[in-house]
Amino acid sequence: PSISNTCLADYPTLGVDSQALYIGTNNFCGSPQTFDSTDGYVVRKSSVLGAGPLVVTPFRGLVPTGSSDGPYTPQGVDNYDATSNEGYFVGVSNSAFGRLILRRVGTPGGTPTISADIAITVNSTSFPLTVPHLGNTGGTNGNLDGLDDRLFAAHIRNGRLWTAHNIAVNSAGTGSTSGTGRRTAVRWYELQNVVGAGTPSVFQSGTVFDSAATNPRFYWIPSVMVSGQGHAALGFSAAGAADRANAATVGRLLGDTLGTTQTPELYTASSTAYNPPSDTGAGRGARRWGDYSYTSLDPNDDMTMWTIQQFCDVTNSYGVRVVKLLAPPPATLTGVS
Repeated sequence: PSISNTCLADYPTLGVDSQALYIGTNNFCGSPQTFDSTDGYVVRKSSVLGAGPLVVTPFRGLVPTGSSDGPYTPQGVDNYDATSNEGYFVGVSNSAFGRLILRRVGTPGGTPTISADIAITVNSTSFPLTVPHLGNTGGTNGNLDGLDDRLFAAHIRNGRLWTAHNIAVNSAGTGSTSGTGRRTAVRWYELQNVVGAGTPSVFQSGTVFDSAATNPRFYWIPSVMVSGQGHAALGFSAAGAADRANAATVGRLLGDTLGTTQTPELYTASSTAYNPPSDTGAGRGARRWGDYSYTSLDPNDDMTMWTIQQFCDVTNSYGVRVVKLLAPPPATLTGVS
């Protein structure tokens, strides 16, 4: 299906499984360019690995118009299940807070089909706030950009879908669209009944936030991954009025109470401020920061995880740091009968 030649396919996402690649885009069209719609593309994997040509099936209008519902920033979903013959796009609702939208892709390795919107109700959400940071010289415009409430990555493990985004919450960690004392936090989800014809719902979700009454630390731009042991890890950026811009991580063990995580940790220690002269933030109301976040599982052991996040490495500069995440080892055997 055609789309206007004035459109920009923005913020492409990528999901991979044994059958296909899944690419979602936000489309900005016209002059000046404004948000118009979202699309999904299913790329037959055998055509990529073989001699070609590429076989691509576009699904236009996952969000049909700028004001319609559907998955905003549709995330292609990773899936390690080699027997799967179903793919997925997932995103936040384009018209309502507290809702995710799933689209199932049938026969992705052949002639793909796509489902209608499947709405999943989640705890209250909102757009994130811009992020204060220690050493900011630009006032409100000098804050770091929290973007919106889009999902940043999605992954299926054992039939359940894990994903995360950033939202504004109050000091109790509840999603909030107004009021004082708000801060930006990380919300993560484990969704059940995603695979097949069931009705998807939230198995568990949690919010990583700072409850401090004053100068709380903000957490934003997250990604989540789960290991073969069932442990989960998240990576994200962290900053606040009393904190430099750093890379951070947090985990939850399989046996932890549902919806909870361990204590967030900074894994960089920035000593410099981020005020790049080329980006005053005046055009967007905030300085641009990282649009992306990546947390991955090491295929060598299905246990080790890696996360790659941004931090302020030197004055007015950002870098990325990779860190290796290890779950606690199993108990040491004291004897064998």
